[in-house]
Amino acid sequence: KAEKGGGLRLNLGPGRDQGGSTEEVQGLKAEGEKLAREVGLKNEKIKELTRGKKELEARVDELTETVEQLQQREASWLELKKEFTELQATSSNQAKQMDKLRADLRMAQKKIAGLTSSLEKASSNKDAEQAELEKSLAQREQQLLDQLEDARHSVERISSEADARVTVLMREVEEAQRMTTLAERRAADLTNAVPDAMEPLQQQIAVLEAQLAPLKELSEDKAKTITQLQTALDTLQGKYRIIEQESRHWMESQHTLQKSLQAAQTQAKESADRAAALDTQLAQARTAREAALKEAQEQKQQTAATLCRLEAATKEAASAK
Repeated sequence: KAEKGGGLRLNLGPGRDQGGSTEEVQGLKAEGEKLAREVGLKNEKIKELTRGKKELEARVDELTETVEQLQQREASWLELKKEFTELQATSSNQAKQMDKLRADLRMAQKKIAGLTSSLEKASSNKDAEQAELEKSLAQREQQLLDQLEDARHSVERISSEADARVTVLMREVEEAQRMTTLAERRAADLTNAVPDAMEPLQQQIAVLEAQLAPLKELSEDKAKTITQLQTALDTLQGKYRIIEQESRHWMESQHTLQKSLQAAQTQAKESADRAAALDTQLAQARTAREAALKEAQEQKQQTAATLCRLEAATKEAASAK
């Protein structure tokens, strides 16, 4: 009433005189002032409580907004946790795949090592076989060259002897032909002159023909000998060509083996490079995984701390209400 009316109004009652006792009026006035002070204090308290209520409502709104933000962050954290779980699964699968790849790589390295060892052993055996074959080829080539040289000397010697004998035989044949011609002329003369002289001449002709027969046989033997020597020479040349072909084939096989060895070495180097690349990728994947785990752990700790602060603020707001 004092707040609305601007002062204290005293109701003395219907039967009291307004000119009553001064002490009673002063007592009532003092009581009215006291009530007015109490009302003023109450009003101040109400105003203070109103301000506190508004501040508390603002604080509640702020905490509500903070709760919503924290809920959003919690949803983000759950999404991050889901992604982290998926990342862990992916990392686990990648680790399994990397382990499988490393196992395959070790197996491939073992196979390559075995192949390299086999190739080295084969190359070593091939080197020994090559040395033996080269030695054998050199010996056979030298033997053939010696045989060819001997055959050439024999052919030259036999040809020279045959030429000399043929020359002598040709001279003897020419002499025999000349004598035959003379004998024929003489026989003709004797036939015309003395028919009885034909028999000695015929005998002489038979003797000359008998002498010519060995000469003809000797000429045929010489031709046969030359043919045989030529055949032997052709045979030796054929053997030499065969040896050359074998040597060429061996060189080609050696070249092929060398290419195979180089290819195996190249494959081993490529496998080693791939292994190094896989190790690098594995290290990078592990580093990325550790960084993701660390970031997720920090985010989790921050979220947990935020939730704790939110819970404390909620309790504080509840206590304030």
